[in-house]
Amino acid sequence: MQDHDQYRLFLHLASTLSFTRTAADCHVSPATLSRTMQRLEAATGHRLLDRGPHGVALTDHGHRFRRYATEALELWDHYRDNDLTKGQPHSALGPGSGSRTTATLPSGTVTEPTTGFPVRSSTPSAGISAPRPAWSIRKR
Repeated sequence: MQDHDQYRLFLHLASTLSFTRTAADCHVSPATLSRTMQRLEAATGHRLLDRGPHGVALTDHGHRFRRYATEALELWDHYRDNDLTKGQPHSALGPGSGSRTTATLPSGTVTEPTTGFPVRSSTPSAGISAPRPAWSIRKR
């Protein structure tokens, strides 16, 4: 799970103060949500939530982390909205990407570069219309 996803889960939990509601609204299991919050607490080195029989409450560190997560997501969204390379082919490699690589084409269709088949698209009518890229990234 990427940091951004963890931050969104934390912010939703911070607004609802309910593991059950956040898990349902965000389509994750309560166990996954709980593990995610434990990982965030381990990564920050501070307890972010007070868990009790009637829900959760943010600790002082939780309130500080809420501001941090909000700002981090705003910066990320701003970066993505103002990306100067939008529409230019690029590969998306990063931690946890395994052997899967993607390229974003100007049409918005995301394709697997070695086959040219669409993986997902933001437009429902997108099909196998993109030509196979002239480049590929090979798995070692």
